[in-house]
Amino acid sequence: MTLSYTGSISAGIVDTVSFTTFRTNAANLPYPPTVSHVDNLGGTNNSANTIDRFWLVRKTGPSITGNISLRVLPSELVTPAPASPYYKGQNFLNGTMAWNFPIPGTQSWAVATTILTINGVPVQQNNGWWAIASAANPLPVVLLSFNAECFNKMSLYHGQLLQS
Repeated sequence: MTLSYTGSISAGIVDTVSFTTFRTNAANLPYPPTVSHVDNLGGTNNSANTIDRFWLVRKTGPSITGNISLRVLPSELVTPAPASPYYKGQNFLNGTMAWNFPIPGTQSWAVATTILTINGVPVQQNNGWWAIASAANPLPVVLLSFNAECFNKMSLYHGQLLQS
């Protein structure tokens, strides 16, 4: 399976940004390193409302503000599909062991292409793991190959992954 990532910088200077992703089962297991849960705001397991994939976004150098697009396979979607605004992405804050809330940046979900676009999101050094959950049930507050190219002040990312 080949997945593509696109990103662009709206503020800051980029050093190196890398993406890693892996698919999970319907219970969102196994969790990636440093992620301890996908509970909802009430502390209940939220895997039924969380897409079956995690993304790791890492960067070196100073923080930037960027735009990220993440594509999801139709088989990883929550069933039944949530109502509009559908899905939102959140990143896990390693120091607090909680998911970032309020949700960073301006986000939009494209139903036809199963792509979540996150604009104006702060990307910090070793930003950490991201998950996509139903917007109505956010996560709580408590690669075989990889290639990146820079073109006209935009970053293009391509990864080859082994599908589980």
